[in-house]
Parts: sequence; structure tokens; C-alpha cells
Amino acid sequence: SFSKGCSAWTDFSLASRLLLGLDAPVLFVKPVDGDELTGAANPAHPGLSQIRIAADDQNSVIAEAYRDNVETRFQAAPRPPGRSAADWQLARWLESDGLLCVPWSNGFESGVAVFPCPSAEDAGEEIEHTLRQLLTEAATMRISERNAEERLRHEIEENIGRRYVDHARRIAHEASNPLTVIKTYLGIIDEKVEDATLKEQLNLLSDELDRVGALIRKTSDFTGILPTGPAHSGVAEILHDLRALYGEALFARRGIHFELRTSPNLPAAAIPPDALKQVLLNLFKNAAEAIPEGGKLTVSAVAGINANGSPCLEVRVVDNGPGMSPERVQNLFAGGARNSTKPGGGVGLPVVRELVTSNGGTILCRSQLGSGTVFQIFMPLAA
Repeated sequence: SFSKGCSAWTDFSLASRLLLGLDAPVLFVKPVDGDELTGAANPAHPGLSQIRIAADDQNSVIAEAYRDNVETRFQAAPRPPGRSAADWQLARWLESDGLLCVPWSNGFESGVAVFPCPSAEDAGEEIEHTLRQLLTEAATMRISERNAEERLRHEIEENIGRRYVDHARRIAHEASNPLTVIKTYLGIIDEKVEDATLKEQLNLLSDELDRVGALIRKTSDFTGILPTGPAHSGVAEILHDLRALYGEALFARRGIHFELRTSPNLPAAAIPPDALKQVLLNLFKNAAEAIPEGGKLTVSAVAGINANGSPCLEVRVVDNGPGMSPERVQNLFAGGARNSTKPGGGVGLPVVRELVTSNGGTILCRSQLGSGTVFQIFMPLAA
């Protein structure tokens, strides 16, 4: 579509008025392997692509200009639509009783530029004919170049997308094998142990392996990162499960105290469990990396909150780490921002924001250098 080269099209329209004294033309394009002239949609006439004229149409002056490579004119007949319904329809569309058709061709495409030109208006001398031809050739070349660049960019993006999908599928295939082996061994260990607490932790670990496997499969299918499943979560239960599974690995071994404040009677939040786990794990991991030894992370969950007229539940994650600068806080959830210098860093918080907002929630961050960081997540209650 010629609408891709909007800037070039605008310049063509302006030059037509200034140099030729004619209103902006519309363009008809014939593909190299086609036999029809098709209207090229532009900002002023987005529906122009509905008009198609066979290049060998003996009744159309637009087709005649293309076939004979000569400038032609259309004048409305006393009894419309006259010889060519397509020419008459276009003249009506352009609110003119006449058309001036200028053929053009370049290394990319060929077609006809059709100017609205009243029947009584003189087309001008030979010098004006030459000027129209030169201007049309130059303008359509520029527009075609822009369109070719756009097509190339689109092809490159499609190629990158295909390569990504192929690469992701290979990774998913290779990753599924060790995940299956680990899950199998967890089952064997679970059968041999008697300790109830250890068995519970093994079950939690098995559930996390299932969640990781599901994320990998979604990535390989290129279907996005948003988890599926039940649209409600028992927040208190998930927080206790995550502390049991990750409290030692992420915090206790680093000398960080993990404090959890919640009530077993909290209402369910309107977010899938896998999504909430992904949100919290990202925040926990970031906190564990930021808090120095001897520091503290406090996680709380409370209900009875009204946000924008809707009952909500709040999950608050507070650390006494080094805090962040105002500039970093400002861009914390931006997709292109990097919030870590580690490989893959900077991806977690934009994902957190997407998961929260896509489920109708809100996430806020307050931080000050030397005073720690607070994340607040407000999620609507499940119906």
C-alpha cells in the first residue's frame, strides 16, 4: 500500500498544487505479475483499493494511459456512467467531472497517477506536460522506494520471528528432557522419605517444575508469557508455599531475614496462580540480590482496600536494601530499560507489570537511596 510512504505522499500532494496547479492525484499500481491496475490507498482516500481496472480495458482512459504510455483525459459523459463505470466512479470520488491520467514506471512498480482536472480546464502546453511527467516519475520513485524499504523491514522481522520460534522450540525440547528426569527423581525421593515437611517441600518443588515446563512450552509456541489457568488465587497459601520453597535458598543462606505477615482468611485475588507466583518470584529475586547480609524483607497481604471503587487486595513487598535513584524508579517498568547488568537482566519487572495490569491490577514502587524499596500490588478480588 502506498499509504506506507506518508511523508513522500504528502510531498507529492504539495508539489502537485504548487508546481502543477492541480489537486493531489491518486495512484493506480500494476504489480509485475498482475494484470489489473489497483487503487493505492492513501491518507486522503483510504478506500481507494476497492477500485480495480483491467490493464486491457478498452473503455477506461486510465487503462489506456498505462497501455500506451501516454497522458490521457476523462470527461464525464452527458449520460453517466459513460464508457467506463470505473473512470466515472473515480471522478465522482474525487469530486471532479474530469480526470488527467499520467503514466509512470520505475524499477519497483508501474502505474498511472490520476489528477482531478475539470473538463473545461486546459491541460497546458508541452512544457507543462513534461513537468507533470517528471514530477510524477520522481514522486512515485520515492514512494516506491519507501514501500520497498517497508517490505524489506517486514520480511526481516518475519525471518527473525521464524528463527526465534525455531530456536525456542529447540531449547524447549532440550530443556524438557532434564526437567522430566528431575521430576522423576523427585518422585522416587518422595516415595522413600517419611518426613512430612520434606514431602511437602518436594511436592512444591514438583509443582514449580511443572510451572517452568509450561512457561518453556509457551515460549516455544510463541504464544506469549501470560500464564493461563484458574483466574483466582489464594494469596496467603501461595505466599506460604513460596516462603517454604525459596526462603532458605534466596534469603536465609544470604543472611537475610524473611518476614511474612498475612491472614489465612484472605479472599481470593482475581489473578491466575501461575501469574501471581511469577510476579512474586521476580520481586523476591530482585530483593534477594539487592539486600545486604543482615537485611530484612517483609511481605504482607491485606484485604479491605477500595481502589477506584473496586474491592481489592494488597500485597506489599518491603526491603531495607540500598534503594534506587529517582531516575531508575522512573524507568523501572519500561520494556527497554535494563534494571540489571546480569545476562537477561532488566526483563523481570516489565514482565511483572504486564502480568499485574493484564489481570486488572496495579503495581506501584517507592524507593529512596539508602532507605530501601517498597512494591505495592493491588489486585481486584475474585468474583
